[in-house]
Amino acid sequence: MADRRTAREQAYFLIFEKDFQPDMIPAELYAQEQTEQEWEYDPYTEKVFLTVCENMETIDGYIAKYAKKRSLARISKAALAGLRLSIAELLYLAEEIPFRVSINEAVEILKKYDEPETVGFANGILNAVADELGLKDTGTEVTE
Repeated sequence: MADRRTAREQAYFLIFEKDFQPDMIPAELYAQEQTEQEWEYDPYTEKVFLTVCENMETIDGYIAKYAKKRSLARISKAALAGLRLSIAELLYLAEEIPFRVSINEAVEILKKYDEPETVGFANGILNAVADELGLKDTGTEVTE
């Protein structure tokens, strides 16, 4: 089993790849990439990836809402993958993952795989989603 950072990065790659293979069944894409990339099975990677795939419309709605004048088509696929990953954690896994950890991890992934100006843009969207969900008001900050 991968550590959480590696699991997130694997989920990020899967979410990114799904944009290029939209008709592929998510579980099959996961199995294919697991074999091709020689990834050890990781339940968190699978959980986050499938959560994103099952809730893509809702997740993309949050991105569109806070992307201001930028349409989803104008956001890089790398940035979309990072945003989708973190928003899935914020929406569906908030009890497991502190919002600050999720946002920070997404920002770190984007620093690695996308343009520098994308990082601030993504950080702004993720913080706006966390605000809307009331995650910043819980006072139950936990570290991973």
